[in-house]
Amino acid sequence: MGKKTFVCLSKSKKPGGYCIAGKLYSSSDGAIGEWVRPLNKSGSICDQDCVYEDHTYAKTIDIIEAEFLKHTPQNFQTENHLIDSTKYWKKIGEYPFNYKDVLKLCDHPTTLWSNNHHSKGGKLDQVTSKEAANYKESLYFIYVDKVIFYTSRWQAEPIKVRGEFTYNNATYNLRVTDIAWINYFEKQAPGVYHENGRFVTVSLALDLHTSDTGTYHYKILAEVM
Repeated sequence: MGKKTFVCLSKSKKPGGYCIAGKLYSSSDGAIGEWVRPLNKSGSICDQDCVYEDHTYAKTIDIIEAEFLKHTPQNFQTENHLIDSTKYWKKIGEYPFNYKDVLKLCDHPTTLWSNNHHSKGGKLDQVTSKEAANYKESLYFIYVDKVIFYTSRWQAEPIKVRGEFTYNNATYNLRVTDIAWINYFEKQAPGVYHENGRFVTVSLALDLHTSDTGTYHYKILAEVM
């Protein structure tokens, strides 16, 4: 398949490593293309996969060149591509982090998939497996006026973080997997934290969760920048 260049819009926590995703980017004219989610053969990305030749690691807003072997869509995760894990990733530069330029990267869906189901602790944070069968994408990058973080901890367990925001008059409360924010809140007292004017990446997870009411995929707040 060859090399692809993309702007990294998410590096989030995932069992076995990271979930990294971004949008294709043309170095010649700055054109923005479709989403791409790099995966290794195990279905995630580890430190060894996302390291540059200078031994630094890929991060959000980096413009990255990586070698891909093939397109590997799985159900609604049509963005998935298998990387060549034997090749270093190359940092081309950093995408300009200002409102005008980052806004060019945004998606404009009417809703974040279906708005029909809540988990016990969330709002509009899950979709049924039947609904998900009709989707052709699993990633959105949007701007929101405010994110409210709710953090909690049970005894010595890792911090749990949820993020609440409103998009197109619908209020969502989703589990946060953004590594930077999780690391930040690990050092803070559990509570409620407000952040204004944020770009966020929302992902629809492939894993299924079964409850008394059915089988669901969860929406994840993968990046808050």
